[in-house]
Amino acid sequence: MTIDTAQLRAQNTLLHDQYTFYPAHVTVKHWQLRDLIHATDMGPGASHDSVIYPFNNTIRQLSFNGSDHPLFEFQFEPRCVRVQNGIVAAGGVYDQTCGHRRPSLASGLSRLTRPPASSPGLFCVGNIATKETYSGEIFTGEAINNAVTLYDNATKALVCNNDHLLYFLSIGSASFVVEDQFRFTSALNHASISPDNSTVVACGDSNQVYVCNRGAYGWVKTHTIEIGSESGFSTAFHPNGVLFGVASQDGVARLYDVRKHSKPLVEVPSSRREENHGAFRCLKFSEGPEDIMFISEHSGRVHMVDLRDFSNHQVLHLPYYSRAPKTMHHYYPEEWSQRSIRSARSGRSDMSNSSSEYMAGSDISLDSEPQITPITDHATNYAPPVYSAFSAAPPSSSSSRVSLPAMNSGESRRLTYREHDISGMCWSPYDGGSLIVGTTDMGITSWRVNVKSRRVFPSYDVC
Repeated sequence: MTIDTAQLRAQNTLLHDQYTFYPAHVTVKHWQLRDLIHATDMGPGASHDSVIYPFNNTIRQLSFNGSDHPLFEFQFEPRCVRVQNGIVAAGGVYDQTCGHRRPSLASGLSRLTRPPASSPGLFCVGNIATKETYSGEIFTGEAINNAVTLYDNATKALVCNNDHLLYFLSIGSASFVVEDQFRFTSALNHASISPDNSTVVACGDSNQVYVCNRGAYGWVKTHTIEIGSESGFSTAFHPNGVLFGVASQDGVARLYDVRKHSKPLVEVPSSRREENHGAFRCLKFSEGPEDIMFISEHSGRVHMVDLRDFSNHQVLHLPYYSRAPKTMHHYYPEEWSQRSIRSARSGRSDMSNSSSEYMAGSDISLDSEPQITPITDHATNYAPPVYSAFSAAPPSSSSSRVSLPAMNSGESRRLTYREHDISGMCWSPYDGGSLIVGTTDMGITSWRVNVKSRRVFPSYDVC
């Protein structure tokens, strides 16, 4: 029996090579917190044709037809945001700008019975249908709120704070209250809850991942996982509730089985573990039968891991823009001048390579990209990239820069290109399943998942 390997390679490609660009500006208020793009969830049966994102102190909704409009104006600039069942929740921190926008916040400091932290946490809720917002208590947490997770049809929320506490909130139609809180040994950066709302996984500024379960008298910490990485920044449960993932700032993501989490099922390395640009910031799973885990690096790249075949690990290189297009535009393979997806095992492109210009008015045509070292069975032995053209940059930089040869003019000159910082990513059921990626200064881009490759087996010939 022989296998049609050409068809197999085509079917193993996880994304289609065409994409759609939407102009948008996503405001990142903390250089490490980059989970700011979320598919709009209006409840069961509703369409999934938009995403939300923060811009300054507003939450905006971008529809995939190209329209973009503000939903809410909050009294602070969100550091984290989430949406479920038509409810948007945002967290942040008190600063001087809050006092100017909302004097009651400033006066509220003097009404507290004990001295507050210098920058206490803020939390606000908005209802997309009614356009109403409410903030409940004056402050939620003694420091910055790093992440928020909505669950139970947005009647409950988890809020991760730098004060080492995980807050459990109950959200009503016009107010919310803190029902419970759980103290950990480090500042919390992210937490997720299983689909059946029975298990919470949290990570923070330590080398530990915390697993909590609901007990008879509230939440209890049942397991602590030593992961060998400092500063976990993202967690997520697979829709099946059995698998969960954790992504760390040192550029390693781990996949666990909740029933036996003493050892990860797989470890996924960043393409640039030694650089700030390669830090992992956000981890998400696809929904339905696609079975893909997505992990974003700080700049320019998104990893895709086939959960049916861990060796099928591909890296999406976001397109470089010399300037941001001002309108929505569909880009097709012949317009995209760089190889878009690479197999991390083979270091070769799994998609067609075109050499024409990819943007009207651009004179850029890329021919060379950083090579990615093949993944081995021992992820901890992962070596730095064979080729890296990225210069060291401070964490606060808005983008990294890379010099690559320009091929369209035939001249042996070198131009400077930017690899844009990622502001967030999400999975959306839109158009049969799509990966949505936002950048800090160059808009939001969507790719359709290659659904056929996830649901069709390769052809075989019987010899």
